[in-house]
Amino acid sequence: MRARWLTRLGIAPIVVAALVGLTPLLGVAHAAVGVPGSSVNEAPDFPTRAWSDPWDMNNADDMLRNFGPMYNVSGAAFGGGVLSFSLTGKGYISPLWTGFPGSLQMGRDGTLASNTIDADTYRYVSIRMYASAPLGGAGIFWSNCDRMTLSCEGGMPVSLSGLGDGHWHTYTFPLANNPGFGLPVAWSGPMHGLRIALNPASGTTPTVQIDWIRLYQPVPNNSLSGVTSGLYYTGNGATCEQLSGSGNTDLSALPPGTYQFWTTSNCSGPSGDATVVSRPTPVVTAPSLAGAGDYATRYLRNPWDFSGPGDVARTGNVCGSTYSSPSGAFSGYNCSVNGYINDPQVFLHVGSGPYAIPSSVYHRITVIFTYNGPFDLHNACHGGTIGRLMWLDTQHPGLIMQTKDWITYSDRAVFTFDLAAPTSQLNEEGAGNKYPFVVPRGYYVTTLRWDPNEDKCARWFHLHDIKLNADNAPVFGVFNVTWRDARAAPADKVSIFVRNTSVVGSAWTQIASGLANSATGASYAWHTAGFAHGKYRVLVRVFRNGTLYFGDFSATGPVSV
Repeated sequence: MRARWLTRLGIAPIVVAALVGLTPLLGVAHAAVGVPGSSVNEAPDFPTRAWSDPWDMNNADDMLRNFGPMYNVSGAAFGGGVLSFSLTGKGYISPLWTGFPGSLQMGRDGTLASNTIDADTYRYVSIRMYASAPLGGAGIFWSNCDRMTLSCEGGMPVSLSGLGDGHWHTYTFPLANNPGFGLPVAWSGPMHGLRIALNPASGTTPTVQIDWIRLYQPVPNNSLSGVTSGLYYTGNGATCEQLSGSGNTDLSALPPGTYQFWTTSNCSGPSGDATVVSRPTPVVTAPSLAGAGDYATRYLRNPWDFSGPGDVARTGNVCGSTYSSPSGAFSGYNCSVNGYINDPQVFLHVGSGPYAIPSSVYHRITVIFTYNGPFDLHNACHGGTIGRLMWLDTQHPGLIMQTKDWITYSDRAVFTFDLAAPTSQLNEEGAGNKYPFVVPRGYYVTTLRWDPNEDKCARWFHLHDIKLNADNAPVFGVFNVTWRDARAAPADKVSIFVRNTSVVGSAWTQIASGLANSATGASYAWHTAGFAHGKYRVLVRVFRNGTLYFGDFSATGPVSV
């Protein structure tokens, strides 16, 4: 139950052999580079298709910056559409993090089915980056299990020629396991983790900046012509920048933007010009994983927003308790009231009798939580940044149930999880009582407790809000499907499809077409009369440039009809 991560993380970095620096090829041809067309469609890219959010380093969701997902990296920060950090040793970053084994899997953890890479589709990586000094070596590694460990890992070295010369560089790499590493997993099938290893040259601590990373599917007939030596390009932030690596002439490697191309290092003479047209990126905002219709608001007439003491029934091993209003936060720190300083407890106010929690309805929980000090999973002072939920119910009187470890990354504040998950995904592995959170109608959850951390020393924590929601559902026979698309274009046409997941083998049904797209938000009123009872999955598909080019997004939660 206590923090015990360092023996099972599987995060020790592979030591990448030093790579011999290659002198950039200086082109001498002066003929214009041939482009496949004045405009081409953006190639399918894994994060764009999975989350409608490319790895463009424009938001914190693009990369976890804590120990585990990163190693031997300091000062990692986002700013100006760039991820910047310093390498303090042989380290790595994780565009797709598997999640910590044995913990609740949530967010963008790669072990979730919705976050799994299809390696047979997405076969190339491209990256735009800068380093203040040449590196000693680099590689790309992947995993097809729940952790990065030798038995289920593959990898390959990559050449970052020219990096550290004071300029930005763009690289492309076809992914293929390198037998020289002695790793067993080919780049094929489902992948749950993707890591980029970067080794500084001896005696250096280089600053590295990453503008974007693409994991993409090459598009046929999308390549430049007339490239006989080096290739350089301008556009989308790049100015006469070298584009190198196998597949560098394929425009599938580049994010949306307008580009010019040359084979001369001074980018003089005729240029091939092309625009990569962006793929739509719709995000369904309702229904969602978070659900709607909060238990505390409905049953207690007092949401758990921690603006006053009525939200907390009692605490254990917590000192310095304060409430803030109107913003709302319950703050405190670990103390040894009951002899266990690494076991602070916050018991939420729950109703009694029929006002207790009917968990067959309310099981989608969102916790907004922060703490002071760094993220650290050591079972020691200033460690134990692990939370968990514990509960009692009337179906199993006297038995305490608990979730698996709830990893509270320091660069995250909002954590959402569906407590209707199977016990194998929900309950702590070492706990004796493995029963679901969801109990049959007529039974209730009577106690709900949040444990903020397992730090063996005093650590301040701040519980800002908890929502325990139901599935999204129609109101008087109507459910408003809502979405937004940061890349919305005036001519886009939107279709909406639903599928009853309660019926095995059910097909998608189109409920709307020809709708306008919107960057700020759009909605469609779905009249559910005539649809059978069940939980419906919702998919929003945006068509652009006709019907063959589209982007879609499946809602993260169902509509319960």
